Amino acid sequence: MKMRFRILLAALLAVVLGGLAWKMLLSREPVYQGRSLNSWLHDLDSSIQERLPVEQVRILMAEKQKKREVAEQAIRQIGTNALPALITMLRSKDSKLKEKLFVWSTKQPISWLRLQGASERRWLANEGFRVLGEEAEPAIPFLIEMLKDRDEVGVPVTTDALMAIGPKAFLAVICALINQDYRIRIGALFALEEAAPQVSPAIVVPVLVERLTDTNAVVRSLAVFILGKYGSAAKAAIPGLLKALNDPNAERRSDVAKALKQIDPEGATKSGVK
Repeated sequence: MKMRFRILLAALLAVVLGGLAWKMLLSREPVYQGRSLNSWLHDLDSSIQERLPVEQVRILMAEKQKKREVAEQAIRQIGTNALPALITMLRSKDSKLKEKLFVWSTKQPISWLRLQGASERRWLANEGFRVLGEEAEPAIPFLIEMLKDRDEVGVPVTTDALMAIGPKAFLAVICALINQDYRIRIGALFALEEAAPQVSPAIVVPVLVERLTDTNAVVRSLAVFILGKYGSAAKAAIPGLLKALNDPNAERRSDVAKALKQIDPEGATKSGVK
């Protein structure tokens, strides 16, 4: 019984200390009109969780939209001063124990015990990047370096932020495809998969073709998959893909065949691709 009490006490202490640490971190954030960046970021959330009558939902949505517009103006006023805090929030990660503690804290009546989980902090950061858009370009080198970091489902935590910044970020992602760190190459390909329709095939296809012979098998597979997504716009990749049909991995050969059919169905048939 005493041991159980000690464990519960230790867990509570961890929550309290975590809350205090987070409050101290927020105190270093840029402030606009007496409110912290984090506070303004929360106003960007226009979702409605409760089940309410239609008319009440309309009124609440209108109120939230107005709050969002005011918050967007405030974040734009903060500008690039927000970037260090947004990057820190994107780096947020929780252990399994912390996740349980955060869930527990949300059920507590004492407001200062309620903590933000890592996924919520990353969501808020991405919303901040969406508001700043191209103004967040100074953050690109940091976001590219963070492509090696993954979230719970293995997707880079900076993908949404990079997409929000726009064209210059896309070019940086393409350049990251030749980074010496294979984790960054993989992260760049995941990001490119999301941004593919917005990136010109004339720019990206040649770089993807080079990745077909990458030393990392995951990189090769992702390059094949993205080329397939470009369809007929990736015809310049056909010679490289035909060579990739000799890959010793049967599953990868199947993926290559599928990509060839997506790019040039008739040509693939003539070449005997099955």
